[in-house]
Amino acid sequence: NLALCFLYGEPPSAKPRPKMALQCCVQALEIDPCNTRALLRKAKALVQLRSLDEAEAALVRASELEPEDPAAWKELERIRRLRREKVKGAGRSEGRGSPAADAPAQDAAEVVDWSSL
Repeated sequence: NLALCFLYGEPPSAKPRPKMALQCCVQALEIDPCNTRALLRKAKALVQLRSLDEAEAALVRASELEPEDPAAWKELERIRRLRREKVKGAGRSEGRGSPAADAPAQDAAEVVDWSSL
């Protein structure tokens, strides 16, 4: 649930923090590697961080664990669509930066001391 807050910004006025969301998901998956919700949220964080290959791998794993879950398949299709658009855009721009590539980098990951919780 903490990862979800970091993904979308909680409270609503806060900006999303995908690196923190990713860290929460990684720790949740260390405890339970078959946690499909953590895999889905990990994938969403990775998409925000522009790591499409890693996001796709997390979603493939989630869809293997819960083949009937439409959320994993929907997100997997979205990532594949993003990848196709990225390839199309690269062919058209030829040397010009895309708005996504020109966006400022995310803040450095913060470390959470989970032992204090």
